[in-house]
Amino acid sequence: MKNDKYHNFGGMPDESFLDKFRKKDKTGFSISSTPSKKIVANQICSLCKLVANIITAMWRAQKNTGQENLENVSEDIKKVYRHCQAIWELLTDAGFVICEYTNDLYRQDLAIEVIAYESVPDCDSATIVETIKPKILYKKQIIQKSQVIVALPPENQDCKKNNLGAPLLTNSREMCSNDVSDILDLFAGIATNLWKIQNRKDITDCSSISDDLLKAFRHYETAWDLLTNEGFEIRDHMNKKYVDGMALKVIAFQPSPSVHIKTITETIKPSIFYKDKLIQMGEVIVETPNVIDVCDNKERNKK
Repeated sequence: MKNDKYHNFGGMPDESFLDKFRKKDKTGFSISSTPSKKIVANQICSLCKLVANIITAMWRAQKNTGQENLENVSEDIKKVYRHCQAIWELLTDAGFVICEYTNDLYRQDLAIEVIAYESVPDCDSATIVETIKPKILYKKQIIQKSQVIVALPPENQDCKKNNLGAPLLTNSREMCSNDVSDILDLFAGIATNLWKIQNRKDITDCSSISDDLLKAFRHYETAWDLLTNEGFEIRDHMNKKYVDGMALKVIAFQPSPSVHIKTITETIKPSIFYKDKLIQMGEVIVETPNVIDVCDNKERNKK
């Protein structure tokens, strides 16, 4: 029997939101929902813009964490670095490219937006001295233009015109619902690693933590807020009662004398929803009452 209330009561869904997208006909579009090319393109553009904002926040965080000496930090901070690195690998594997131009020579043909020009006496040629935002490409299409500050020699002020470069990705008809599925998969991976970073926020209370790392955590917070404000929900099941049939993958059931009912004692991966639709099933470890303790309780209740 089909359970239509699994979102509220934890019943196992028949298929996730992504499974519906993965049912493709020969044209590459979803059989179940058959979205038009325009709708799919709009979805991709909207999701790509969100990815671009998250990448920018993560890029700024990495610029701060990159200045740390890993030999002198705690194991918790090292884990934060690893989660950040995992996000970068997910992004590059998915086809996203991040371009930074700091210290590069400025050219008119670069697809960048110049925020300000600075006249610098000892500057020999037009040079990009700071990247405010990186350029981001998805499958060779620009989804975010770079914003930079350019230093110019006092005698060379001729190139002071705003170079907007190539157009942004707008409703590309070359992409299909495969891309929506891939991008939502990517979001699930990003959200999982950000959730792991969020779970280590208590290290920011340590007096020995550097200012750079504190700044990095603020950028992680920004990335987290971007996700949650755009319809993504990350559910941690820690210490919740486990009920058979919940939409969760149980990695292990572990007998324990400390629990009297089945209890989720560790979340390996959170459940992730996009606009109330499941895109990643949570993975958990469940502790169960000892069989002997359960039998003893039943005997005591009979008396």
